[in-house]
Amino acid sequence: MSTNTAQALQPLPKTATILSYRADLVRKAMARVPHTTEGLPVAYFRADLLPAEKPKGAEEELQGLKNASADLSYEHGYPTFPDGRPFWYKLDFEPAFAYGAFQIYLDSLDSGPRELGGMSKNPELLAIALQMYGVMEGETTFPEERLAGILYEYFNLYYWRQRARAHDLFREAASRHIRLRRQSSLEESHYVLATALLGQLKEQVLNSPSFFTDMAPKTAADLLGKLVAIQRVSVGLPASGPLSQKETPEDTTFEMILRSLKSRAEQPNNGQVYDQQGNAVGSKGLVDKILGDKETAGMMQEMIIRVSKASHRSLPEQDPYVGKGRTFQTRDRKDQVLSREDLQTGLDMDGSPGVDLDGPDGSDAVKP
Repeated sequence: MSTNTAQALQPLPKTATILSYRADLVRKAMARVPHTTEGLPVAYFRADLLPAEKPKGAEEELQGLKNASADLSYEHGYPTFPDGRPFWYKLDFEPAFAYGAFQIYLDSLDSGPRELGGMSKNPELLAIALQMYGVMEGETTFPEERLAGILYEYFNLYYWRQRARAHDLFREAASRHIRLRRQSSLEESHYVLATALLGQLKEQVLNSPSFFTDMAPKTAADLLGKLVAIQRVSVGLPASGPLSQKETPEDTTFEMILRSLKSRAEQPNNGQVYDQQGNAVGSKGLVDKILGDKETAGMMQEMIIRVSKASHRSLPEQDPYVGKGRTFQTRDRKDQVLSREDLQTGLDMDGSPGVDLDGPDGSDAVKP
């Protein structure tokens, strides 16, 4: 065990919220490290290469962070070390006790939300901490608050939050992958079974000479409608008939859709994340790669049959007279009368029922 690692394991004060300089530096530096769209870091810092005490100048501190920086690989879709081990595996500079506590922290999700404070009451961790650190004068057992301080140090120094998130996303993706494989296997099994039964039905029923002769006309018509519906559904059309005018998709090419998505991704404050080489990470990076390859864009465009558009409800018909003309006050309001300006600018009375401004001879009954 190196000297720096041994210093990281030194007993902490009884106040659980106090961090060593090294752990506090890692906590602050990780907030500035670029993250993927899933909230995972693209790099980390080796705690064993960081200074144990605060340097005299900020430049020296920054240089120490650069020297301790290490990149993470996402070649397999999740963060890994250069040798291919997942990020949640044991770190090269991580003590065995810290990694064992991290494993307990990961497994605690099976019994409910993870709580770092509850781990300080773990009997196994208390017994190991007693063997490693012993007790101070006047203590008979290892105090829980002291263990809580050590675990809080480990939580920040060894990236428990980031590693646990990577672990959870991997488990979720693995579970989803297994579920999809089972669905595919079940679908294939059902397809083979249905094909075999349909073949037997065709031989014994449909090919029988008396099948259609004994069929009633109404039954034959219903059978025809069902067969037509099956044909339409199999090619992606609604079974009842063609799409309505409002549901008919616009003629939008795949390239235009991708360019629209790219323009959205390039808008400010959209949360786009870039790696250390300046390449876009996430949906924008994928769009750039597809648009940069004409052959790939053409192949994906052929895969699109149509673009679905949400149906719009028609607005209820309104009264044709609502919103037209001028609103008049009731007759018992003597203070509201038509002014000369109103008569000069004209009144919009088209479509207003029971109103006639023309006299008997066709001339205006009201003159300014």
